[in-house]
Amino acid sequence: PSLTRLAQHHAHQRNQLSVPSVPSVDTTRKPRVVNRFGGARTRFRCNVIGENYRKKCVWAHAPLSTKIKVVLRFATFNKAEAIRTIGREVLAPRGLAGSYEDYVDYCKQEFAAVLRIFADPCAYPILFHCQHGKDRTGIVAMLLLAILGVDDSIIAEDYALSEKCLVPVRRRMELLDMGAVGLPPAFCESPAPVMLNLLRHIRANYGSVHGYLRSAGLSDQELATIAWCLRGNFCGIAPPHTRLSQPPGLASNSSAHVNF
Repeated sequence: PSLTRLAQHHAHQRNQLSVPSVPSVDTTRKPRVVNRFGGARTRFRCNVIGENYRKKCVWAHAPLSTKIKVVLRFATFNKAEAIRTIGREVLAPRGLAGSYEDYVDYCKQEFAAVLRIFADPCAYPILFHCQHGKDRTGIVAMLLLAILGVDDSIIAEDYALSEKCLVPVRRRMELLDMGAVGLPPAFCESPAPVMLNLLRHIRANYGSVHGYLRSAGLSDQELATIAWCLRGNFCGIAPPHTRLSQPPGLASNSSAHVNF
């Protein structure tokens, strides 16, 4: 549902704009392929849950007994059980709401790198998704909607729609996805209170969503450009604080595909 609100699939003509380039330090830009409009589509593979989260959050907060179990299971080439041990003993006790709080606290640079793609008018329309389209995708969608000033209740309602849409694959998620990494069925859900709790957490610790994104390294200009683009202004109108550059022959039908 969030993808439906934010993706603009009907753009046919766009001019090249003089905006800052998208940094590649935290994203992997894959070869461009031809999209259905005859233009180029750039694919990005973004590792949103990065090393900082794994080392400074998950591993640092794991009990000593859990660390010993994990090391022993890796030593005996039982990687699958080592991962399930971390899921059962470290991630599951945090719950879905706590995990989201950890994501935004320990994955700032990764989320900032993703949003910088949305600050490039020449990247639109943008399709973004993760494995299930509710956790990493849900947080990115929340940040984008909050940049636009959407009310918290609407953001939470939009997030909650994902649970209904995932009903056909719920059993598979429980057995093969969450179950495979030691997480309980509750991690398959997307209740509105979880997103409302995350928004409260961000405001309590960073003042606002904009304050959080500034702490992640995004500038006011980038935030203004993201809002400008999401309102559909990426078809030849100069974004805030930039000047239009229209060299002959640079008009293109490009797009971006972002996978977390």
